[in-house]
Parts: sequence; structure tokens; C-alpha cells
Amino acid sequence: MHSALSDLDSVAKAWSAFEGFCRWREQHAVRSIAHEVTLVSETHQLGGTPDCIAFVGGEIGLLDFKTCGKAPKEPYREQSW
Repeated sequence: MHSALSDLDSVAKAWSAFEGFCRWREQHAVRSIAHEVTLVSETHQLGGTPDCIAFVGGEIGLLDFKTCGKAPKEPYREQSW
């Protein structure tokens, strides 16, 4: 059974996460370059489509937004080089 209270709790959590992202984005001077671009590395034999390619703190970065109940403690092995 779904309650209005759990809906309000979910909305509050979503706003809190969004506000945290906005603070992070401002602190790191994030500037978007492109969205949903498929990238492939023949050298590393992998590919994917990040949500956003951006300058983050003056360096280029790949942003891939996830929704989950619990964030991992560290990046997955395939996300790090």
C-alpha cells in the first residue's frame, strides 16, 4: 500500500539530492560540453554513453547520473583507469 507520507518523504529526498548536486556543480565550476555522446575505445575494448561530457574544475570529465537506494563506497572497477 502506498501512502502520501512516503510520497512526501521521497520528494524531500529527491530535492535534497538535487540541491546537493547544485552545490557540487557550483563548487567545481561545471560547464557542460555535450550530452549522450557514444564513446568507444579500441585500445581498452570498451564503450559507453555518458550522460554528459563537461569541464569539471577546469578538467574534462564524464558525468553519468545514477539513481539508486545506496551509493557505492567507491567507483566500480570498470569506471576507473
